[in-house]
Amino acid sequence: MHGMAGGYAPTMPSLQVGSPPPIVTLMSLLILGLLLSTLPGLGCSENRGGGGKVSPEEGPRFDLQSAESYHQRGIALYQRGDKTGALQALRHALRLDPEYAPAYYSLGALFFREGDADRAIGAYRQAIGLDSSHVDAWYNLGVALNKERDTEGAKRAYHRVLSLDPDNTKARTNLGFVLFGQGHLDSAAFQYREIIRLLPGHADAHSNLGNVLKDQGHLEGAEKALRNALRLDPEHRRAHYLLAHVLRDLGAVDEAVGHYRTAVRLNPGHANARYNLALALKEQGKVEAAVGMLRQAIRIDPGHYRARNNLAAILYQQGEVEGAVRQYRQAISIKPDFAGPRFGLATLLMEQGDRAGAIEHFREIVRAGDDDYLQRFAYKMLQSMGESPGAPLRVPPPPALPPPSAADSGSPAPR
Repeated sequence: MHGMAGGYAPTMPSLQVGSPPPIVTLMSLLILGLLLSTLPGLGCSENRGGGGKVSPEEGPRFDLQSAESYHQRGIALYQRGDKTGALQALRHALRLDPEYAPAYYSLGALFFREGDADRAIGAYRQAIGLDSSHVDAWYNLGVALNKERDTEGAKRAYHRVLSLDPDNTKARTNLGFVLFGQGHLDSAAFQYREIIRLLPGHADAHSNLGNVLKDQGHLEGAEKALRNALRLDPEHRRAHYLLAHVLRDLGAVDEAVGHYRTAVRLNPGHANARYNLALALKEQGKVEAAVGMLRQAIRIDPGHYRARNNLAAILYQQGEVEGAVRQYRQAISIKPDFAGPRFGLATLLMEQGDRAGAIEHFREIVRAGDDDYLQRFAYKMLQSMGESPGAPLRVPPPPALPPPSAADSGSPAPR
C-alpha cells in the first residue's frame, strides 16, 4: 500500500490511512494502513469499555510538578516500551490538571493503538471539549469513528479538520474514502483533486482519483489519472491494477495483461489480481494460462467463489465434468446466493440427465434473486420444464432469453 507520510502532532501520534479499499466491497470500507506518526505505538492492558470519560483518579502518583511534565514522562515511558507506565503517567497528568487537553488526546492515541476504539473516541472527545481547535484530535476521532463504522461521524470530524486546516491532505484522503464508500463519487473526486492541487506529485491521490473516475464511467479520465500515478511512482501496485481494469474496459486487453502481471509481481498475495489476469488471458484465447492463474488465485484465497465459478466453466468446456462439478459445488457452498455457479451446475446436471438436481438449482436462483438476468432465465427454464418456479419474479419475465454463459461476465473482481 502506498500511504502518505506520517502525521504532524508534536507530542503524540496522528493517525493516517493509505489507499481506498476495493470497491466491490467498498464498504467493506475499513480504512487501511493506520500508522502512528510520532511514536511507534501506545498501549495499556486494561479495558473498562464504555467510551465514557477517562477517570483521572486511576493509577499511582509520581514526584513531578506539572501536568505537562507527566505528559512528557508518559511519552518517554512509551518510547522505552513501558506502556503501563505511560498510561499511569498520563492519568496522573490529568489528576494534576483535569483540563489538560493534550493528555486526553494522548490517552486517545494510546487506547486506539491497543485496539480500544471506544475508549479512544471518549478520550478524543474530551480533548476536543477542552480545545475545540485541536486538529489532531478531530482527525484521530475521524479515524476511530470510521473504524467503528460510524461513517457520518467520521465525515463530520474530517470536515471539522478541514475547516481548521484546509490544506490537511490526510483528512482529505480519509474524507474521500468515506465519501467513496457512501457513493458520493463527485464529492470524493473533489477531495482527491484538491490533494493534487496541493501536492501535484502525490501518486496516491492520482490513483484514488482514477478509481473514482473509473466507477463514474469516465474511462479516459481514469486512464489519464492512473498513468499520472505511475509516472510519479512506477511501482505503484494499486495503480497498475486499476489501470489494467480500465484498459480492459477500453478494449486494450494486451496492455491490460501487462499491468495485471506487474500488479501480481508487486503484490504476489493479491488473489484478485491473479483472478482478473486470468479473465484477461482467457479473452486473449490463452485458456491454459487462464486456468493456471485461476488455480493460483484459489490457492491464495480458497474462498474466492468467483475464481472457482470461472474455473468450473472452463473445465466444463474442456470436458472435465467432475472437476467442474466440484468447483461449482464449492463456489455454491461459499456463496449460496451467487447465481453464477448454480446456473452452471444446473445446466451441467440437465445435460447429465439429473432433472431433479437441475430443478433444485434453478429454483434457488429464482428464490435468491442475486442476478436479475439469470433469475429470469431460470424462471423460464422451470416453466418450459413444466415445473413451478417456487417463487415470484421481481419483474415480469421476458418472452424469451438467449442462454447465458455459465461463467461470470468477466467484470473485474473487487480489490
